[in-house]
Amino acid sequence: MAQHGWEAVGVDFSILAIWLARHKARRAGIKGVRFLVGDVTRLDSLKGHFSFALDIGCLHGIPLEERDRYAAGLKRLLEPGGTYLLYAWKPRISHGRRMGISPEEVAGLFGPELAIKSVRHGEDSAGRPGILTAWYHLERLS
Repeated sequence: MAQHGWEAVGVDFSILAIWLARHKARRAGIKGVRFLVGDVTRLDSLKGHFSFALDIGCLHGIPLEERDRYAAGLKRLLEPGGTYLLYAWKPRISHGRRMGISPEEVAGLFGPELAIKSVRHGEDSAGRPGILTAWYHLERLS
């Protein structure tokens, strides 16, 4: 995102992931990006408003009891008219644990503040057969 002129903030709980992201950004000479080690269910330290939020595979892995905090933080940070793109696995059982999120759960978590504009269904492209996915395009209402 920062390579294309956006001011960007990346948040991950993994110190290694943040270190690698910072390293890659420095090597590529990318400016205008901040990488923060943090818990996406506790975004209180982020201030201001964002016009765009992108989640590729985070929400579907958050335990059910913590998803409300994630959604509340995102709704607080996304400005009216802002876009939230979410890539998530659809519900399934993995190692005895429920993973993924359904379109109805997405609507319930983010509504009425965010409206689902479109959903594009598919399958995981990383070579994991049988994992159904969806891209969600949501918009923050005023």
